[in-house]
Amino acid sequence: MILSENLLHFIWEKKVFNIKLTTVCNKSIEIIDTGIRNTNQGADFLFARILIGDTEWAGNVEIHITSQEYNHHGHDLDLNYNNVILHVVWLHDCSSYTYSPILELSNYINKELLPFYHELMKGQSLIPCSKSILVNQDEKISSWISSLGHQRQVDRATKFIELLNSFNGNWEQAIWVLLCRNFGLMVNTNSFNELAFSIPISLVRKYRGSRLSIEALLMGQAGLLSESFKDEYAMELWIEFKRLKGLHKINFHSPPVYFLRMRPASFPTIRLAQLSSFIENITSLLSFCKSCNSTKSVMHFFNVQVSPYWDNHYLFDSLVNTHPKSFGNTFIYTLIINTIVPVLTSYGRMSGEKQYITQANSLLINLPPESNKIIKEFKKIGFIPRNAKESQSYLHLYNAYCSKIKCTQCEIGICSNYRDSDYSIIQL
Repeated sequence: MILSENLLHFIWEKKVFNIKLTTVCNKSIEIIDTGIRNTNQGADFLFARILIGDTEWAGNVEIHITSQEYNHHGHDLDLNYNNVILHVVWLHDCSSYTYSPILELSNYINKELLPFYHELMKGQSLIPCSKSILVNQDEKISSWISSLGHQRQVDRATKFIELLNSFNGNWEQAIWVLLCRNFGLMVNTNSFNELAFSIPISLVRKYRGSRLSIEALLMGQAGLLSESFKDEYAMELWIEFKRLKGLHKINFHSPPVYFLRMRPASFPTIRLAQLSSFIENITSLLSFCKSCNSTKSVMHFFNVQVSPYWDNHYLFDSLVNTHPKSFGNTFIYTLIINTIVPVLTSYGRMSGEKQYITQANSLLINLPPESNKIIKEFKKIGFIPRNAKESQSYLHLYNAYCSKIKCTQCEIGICSNYRDSDYSIIQL
């Protein structure tokens, strides 16, 4: 195989070197951001951020097979290369090069792995080894995959505890923020997160028992209400929001909410209406989570109906055929996985009451596996999760290994050919 700059671009972009890097002058290198690949005139990667020694640099990265190519290509005379902060090469062969620090990749990548990386570059599939993997889930591999699910659970609990600490141990507000994020799903996660910060749970609780007020607060603060509405219910919400906004001196903030490429049942209007109906009946979010000891018990809490207006609306002032907007099972499963399980795990860790960690595990084991593009890819190559705990394992496998091309650390796939070899320099 002939070494190419494209392959070096791939290696740089994927950062397939999880070891301590140094320049040829022995200064430490820490890659904060590899930058954006440039297809126009100038350096190969733009807007990179790299810590070299004790100094953080922001600028561009140029990549060549050998360091002498920098001058051969005329970069030394081109103003477009004035902001190069690191020259990445396979081989440093130009002692007179003085324009920027040099990283010599041949010191950190074994040559025998280059054909493998070349195949990965050509394939660029979600699962890098999908075309050559041999499915053989022995006890060792099954145990390792199971440990990934545990690690994902720990990681999510750790993130929630960080959120909890940011609210000085206020469990109700921390759970409220996490719950709102997950009601927003992937498309509106950030928008609903901002909403939860601007309308705290303490304010929502003041109007427990008044769905109209809660819905007005959430819809209004999300920028979904208008004085130009024609429907009576829509106008009631607008008037109530104006009253509450003035009464509580709410700083109006309208995070953008998105409707495009979404099924109507997942529109932010419907999700906020469902959230209003749910939270109206909850006195304590922590107590709610602790009481969720089975899927059936969780379903009971979400067995609520939204305001009748939404039975024949997905949007304000837009009548559709009648269809009750109850919670779907798949959406409830998502809330269990992404909200209730992290809260229970966090509470069990912090309180020392391990039964809540067991409870979280039981919920995952008794839920059906998730279905998304990543899980579908694993199914294609024979890895079929039996429950949500196993699908969580595969999601962690993808995020921690497949997406980062950390194949030589993975217990499955083609890279097993390399794991037992004495490649001490490779710690991908």
